[in-house]
Amino acid sequence: MRVYKLIILFLLGSSIASAQSKIGKCNCSTLLNETIQKVSTIYAGFDDKVTPATRPEYEKLLGAVSVEASSVVEERKCFETIKKYTSWFNDQHVGMWFGVQASAISVRKVPLNEVKNLDLRKVKDELEGIWSTADKTEQYAIIKD
Repeated sequence: MRVYKLIILFLLGSSIASAQSKIGKCNCSTLLNETIQKVSTIYAGFDDKVTPATRPEYEKLLGAVSVEASSVVEERKCFETIKKYTSWFNDQHVGMWFGVQASAISVRKVPLNEVKNLDLRKVKDELEGIWSTADKTEQYAIIKD
């Protein structure tokens, strides 16, 4: 009985490890094809947007995003590729939501001494600037990149 429990535990552990190893990888071409299929069949305004006059532009877009998606493995880049497709329709009824949180690794870090050299008085965005915690132990800069 103990052997069976160990075998089940081993199989369960290996399947979880296998599933976790797939996290972060993205088959962008498949996701793009699913998006194209759903938009072309479900979106009620598809025939209004893709007319004989706009068909060449639409086909060109399909070719461009398909080529781009074939080389994409990063989830964020895949989102941007699919967003190019959905943005072409210029309709709030067509869009997508991206559920992956930003990675701290993907956020560019700039030393604060470089930021302090910028003239923040010329900034028009009210979020840009140097911010700190209430106890002044940490400082963060939000700058246009």
